[in-house]
Amino acid sequence: MVNEVAGRGYENFARRSKQIRRIGVVAVHDVQHNGFCSRAPTSSSPKCHVAVGLSAVAEPTANSRPHLCLVDHSYHKTTASNRFLLDLLGRGAELTVLHDQQWNGGPPVTARAINAVNADAVVFFQIRPQRALLARLRCRNLTWVPMRDDISTRSKRWQKLRPFGLKIISFSGEIEELAEAAGLACLRLRYYPPALKLIPSRGPAPTVLWWYRHADISLPLVESLIGEQTIAELIIRHAPDPGQPVLHLPKDAYRRWPIREVHGWLEPEKYRELVEPATHVIAPRLIEGIGLPVLEAMARGQCVIAANRPTMNEYITHEDTGLLYEPETPKQIELAAGAGCGQRAHEQVTQGHARWQSESSDILPFILQRIERRNPLVAIHRLRNDIRD
Repeated sequence: MVNEVAGRGYENFARRSKQIRRIGVVAVHDVQHNGFCSRAPTSSSPKCHVAVGLSAVAEPTANSRPHLCLVDHSYHKTTASNRFLLDLLGRGAELTVLHDQQWNGGPPVTARAINAVNADAVVFFQIRPQRALLARLRCRNLTWVPMRDDISTRSKRWQKLRPFGLKIISFSGEIEELAEAAGLACLRLRYYPPALKLIPSRGPAPTVLWWYRHADISLPLVESLIGEQTIAELIIRHAPDPGQPVLHLPKDAYRRWPIREVHGWLEPEKYRELVEPATHVIAPRLIEGIGLPVLEAMARGQCVIAANRPTMNEYITHEDTGLLYEPETPKQIELAAGAGCGQRAHEQVTQGHARWQSESSDILPFILQRIERRNPLVAIHRLRNDIRD
């Protein structure tokens, strides 16, 4: 069971929960774990119950399953990039999700809201927990799931988290190194989605899909990567992240290649129609947390063109399972060299997903395993005298 609650709204709900029982059902994200499509109801999605004036909450359960509190960005309700973790944890635990809204100028999740959940363990998904927040939590069983695209690599910042007994679930080798150097307990995993149906042929000339998500992957960069090569079509998906500028194509771009443009978030069927014709997919960011759009392209048997940066270079071997480039010195990348990459990438995802299904069973026991805090009073004293985190 998954309970999704807006940051501060849970405090009011905690006082009213005895009166709230069953109040309707809302659908959650599409079961296809991708950052391209929009929210869409599915018969296999977990059910949530809605209380008027709040986000979704579940009716109380009488079973003895552990209760987890997951602190997450509310933007993931749109991208569904957290769905694989919600599904996994929801199978073995009662899960309450508190949505942090700071990314769009909204309120953060407070210690009071987390304490109101009264969970057996607290999990921070992507959001870096501040020491001031950790010091105020009653729950001492804490886990952080950091993403490589949204972390500090300064070792001192990681070391300051050690006294709170914070555990790390890592989807990147670099994060694992940072955690271990700081003396933090770390569970290293590599996520793979299920392999999708392999399309044997997509035509003689390359068709390139580019999701314009971040200004770092710009039109001049794409022009450098394609160069003078002939392509059948450039498919551009206009769906920038919050805070990123809108992409405006100059007229000469339309003369250079056949271009098809799509704007906004798509329903699953429309999404599949958009992405399946592509032979090559440009990774939408220079650095990824897990890189679900990249993994899904590999799962479809498409050749991914990605920056030689985490986590893409942890999944892709150049000219074997994809094509890597140096973003500081981009130059034409030979699309023909990716001819067999999609097939091999598809095989890698097939094997990787089998390993993930086995290894992912370690996640819940790791979260529930409590690490005793080391000198918490000293940590809090230092916090009060340290204005910089």
